[in-house]
Amino acid sequence: MAKIDRSEQEKTFQIGPWKLKMGTICILGLVVIMLGSSLGYIASQIGQPQNPNPQENENLIQAQVVIIFDVNDTVEKVASVDQGQTAFDILKKVADITTDNTTNGKVVTGITYKNLTASNTNTEQWAFYINGRLNLLGVERHTIRNGDQIVLKYERKPF
Repeated sequence: MAKIDRSEQEKTFQIGPWKLKMGTICILGLVVIMLGSSLGYIASQIGQPQNPNPQENENLIQAQVVIIFDVNDTVEKVASVDQGQTAFDILKKVADITTDNTTNGKVVTGITYKNLTASNTNTEQWAFYINGRLNLLGVERHTIRNGDQIVLKYERKPF
């Protein structure tokens, strides 16, 4: 407990072995408040993307890209594209994609990501999902919207 010593001209507090003047306590309190505010601000900025030119990124759309080679090999990335770009555009940013043109559009036939690679066979193929739903149209026909989840899953053919 602090004892107030009123015998001196300036008020002082006895805190343990230390005798502190009121002005010193006020300054220490301000330093603690400033330090706490600064640390709080720094902590709130950790993990936030840095955007030195906000107008430059106004038209960027972010989507999650998930490529499932098998149970043990899955790639998950968040990528950005300009407004109006397609799933094909964002997939090309994440991995090397090969496609075939069909009446429904571009169908993914092979993917290579670092040391992982898989191509369509007689029994397995790349399935294209958007936000959890199987998409039967080509990858170039879906325009990316902010927050989309694009999944390519190597799976058994249903027939």
